[in-house]
Amino acid sequence: MSFPTTVKKRQIDEVEFSDEIVWIQAKVTGISKDAINVDDGTGTLRLDRGDGGEEDGEPCKVIGNVTQDSRVRVIGRIIPHTDNTFTVKPEIIQDMDGLDLDSELMKKVRALEQQLEEVNKK
Repeated sequence: MSFPTTVKKRQIDEVEFSDEIVWIQAKVTGISKDAINVDDGTGTLRLDRGDGGEEDGEPCKVIGNVTQDSRVRVIGRIIPHTDNTFTVKPEIIQDMDGLDLDSELMKKVRALEQQLEEVNKK
């Protein structure tokens, strides 16, 4: 599995067809044998976990103990369809519950990310 340098941090409602790979943080709202449903407050996604079968390709990698209501980071490929819809095929689903995302350090990281995005827009 190799990622291009164009991984884009997005909210679900910001995902665009032109995005190749996205990084989304969301809350798990449902888990089944085949899929994990997530919601980030802007929208919901059904993530096909893949079983490695011919139709699914490689199964996605799940890091940590992902359960109902877990906060997760999803890194996935955008698969566009001819009917102007798309699927996010997860490559990685990572449990984020053990991280203190509201810490002062994380707030500084987010501020630096925003500054970097502004510089890159120019």
